[in-house]
Amino acid sequence: MRPPKILAVDDNPLNLTILEEILGDDAFFTTARGGVEALEKVHSFAPDLVLLDIMMPDLDGIEVCKKIRETPAVRHMKVVMVSAKSSVGERLEAYEAGADDYITKPFDEDELVAKVKVHLRLKSVEELDQLKSNLLVLLGHESLTPLSGIIMPAELLAGDDELPEEDRRELAATIRDSAVRLQNLLEKVMSLTALKQGNCRFEFEPMSIETPVRMAVDAAASQAQEAGVSIDLDVQTHPEVEIDLGYLQRAIAAVIDNAIRFSPSGTKVEVRVNGDERGACLEIQDHGAGISAAFLPKVFEEFAVPDIEHHHDGNGLSLPIAEQIVLAHAGMIRVESTEGEGATFSIEIPVAPEGRMRAGEPALEGQS
Repeated sequence: MRPPKILAVDDNPLNLTILEEILGDDAFFTTARGGVEALEKVHSFAPDLVLLDIMMPDLDGIEVCKKIRETPAVRHMKVVMVSAKSSVGERLEAYEAGADDYITKPFDEDELVAKVKVHLRLKSVEELDQLKSNLLVLLGHESLTPLSGIIMPAELLAGDDELPEEDRRELAATIRDSAVRLQNLLEKVMSLTALKQGNCRFEFEPMSIETPVRMAVDAAASQAQEAGVSIDLDVQTHPEVEIDLGYLQRAIAAVIDNAIRFSPSGTKVEVRVNGDERGACLEIQDHGAGISAAFLPKVFEEFAVPDIEHHHDGNGLSLPIAEQIVLAHAGMIRVESTEGEGATFSIEIPVAPEGRMRAGEPALEGQS
């Protein structure tokens, strides 16, 4: 179960320090000193919860909250106002802007922690409910094609004893391929659900990130060859980090698979490994068509397609699964892209697992 991500916004650095001292040990915690910076971090950091001051010099908290609620990609994150303003009218204005709760400064530490836990728990429940709804829609649409590929050939095999042997082999292959496709879909659905619910057990051990990277590159070799794409691996000096080998390899493999699928024949996928005293960094760059600016913030969302009702290609689960795995390592996964110039995914894994939950530690509830 990964720690929650919390963004605290206040133009007073002392207030930010206090909030981090209270909540930072059990969360990925970052700060912003103004409304404009807050909106930038809302998109780049994608927090589960925002602690938002109202009075700020560039863009006040009310306007920040309104903009969050007006943006589909981030409007479901929890927003708690933390302000010295205490009148009923000021509270109502915050709620009308879309705030989930309101805490008056100076706040009581126990009340703050309790409210943060409540809203993280609510967000987790809401996300899981939405995930289940989307999964039902996905299964309803995505399973029809492989089921047809199983039932119809099976009926032909069962109903015609005179079929030539070659036709029988083709029908059997269709049944097998359809069954594998359906199995892969169900495995991804179960994996994502387990990761979101915090039901996956990670076994961390100190290791060079080069190990899972090379394993993922080797596993992708045949796919790349079939697509006419080469994989260039460049490994530089990097520190040892704590990883779950199987899970992290799966996350890296998902990103490499994505890069290959969107790379034209004759191009290459560049995989670069580096790092410093803070941790290891992996970059995977393709030279495909790139990702549109409108779609870029949705890359790691479940079912990252314009319309789930018309989703039909089976893609939309691998990258969210990869994100959950990286977050469980206290890491970050990002993507940068310019249309027509390809995309670069970066994965960062810290040396010290400060942000990762350790066995026996108390945790803020509700993270998924």
